[in-house]
Amino acid sequence: MIPMKSFFFLVLALIPALFISCNRENSDTVQQDLIYQTYTLVYNGSEDKTYARASYRFSNGLGTLLFLSGGATVQFNGQPMDWKNLLAYYELEFPGNLSAGVFEYSDADGNLFTNPISQVDSIAFPANFTSLTQNTGSYTLNWVGPVLMNGHDVLVSIDGTFQNDLKLFTATNPGSNSVVLEANKINALGPGTADAWMHRNFTTTLTEATSAGGSVSSRFEAPKTQISVQ
Repeated sequence: MIPMKSFFFLVLALIPALFISCNRENSDTVQQDLIYQTYTLVYNGSEDKTYARASYRFSNGLGTLLFLSGGATVQFNGQPMDWKNLLAYYELEFPGNLSAGVFEYSDADGNLFTNPISQVDSIAFPANFTSLTQNTGSYTLNWVGPVLMNGHDVLVSIDGTFQNDLKLFTATNPGSNSVVLEANKINALGPGTADAWMHRNFTTTLTEATSAGGSVSSRFEAPKTQISVQ
């Protein structure tokens, strides 16, 4: 299973989906040209596994979740995808870092939509990132891996020992190779051993979509690390 903390932002994004999912509809009950497609390729460095995921909603990215029916299907690299009932999406798992693939969705009217996806560049914590010292100002974290490309971003999250002290840090500027950890956020972490995650992300529009649109995104998740907050 996916470590919950490493996917905290995904879980937050899916909270509305969890409440909507009990009222999800079959896809053949809605107008096929108004089905919004979402495709994701996620490499989890802690597990050394890749997840390909697909989800469908009516009208837009916040619309009613849809279960493919009436002959509608979705495949990734030619393999039928498995329905995950709890989170209302389709998924396949692969060992290692899968660099690319193709989602193929056929709707209930027989229209085929083909959308390729490529994994973003790798990223990792440097070996010397072992501690943070509070009340000494901000900290520049230089990651291991290529600089940011246009439209990509890096998210670092650190969870200290206090309740509700999960802090987020981002880098978005093309050419960047570091994330600035702001002093006020470092100071708000509970002292002791903290868990840290780092993700490189990219989201763009679909190659082939209905009039409702959709998105395709890839994410490389560095192996989780632990640091000392002093």
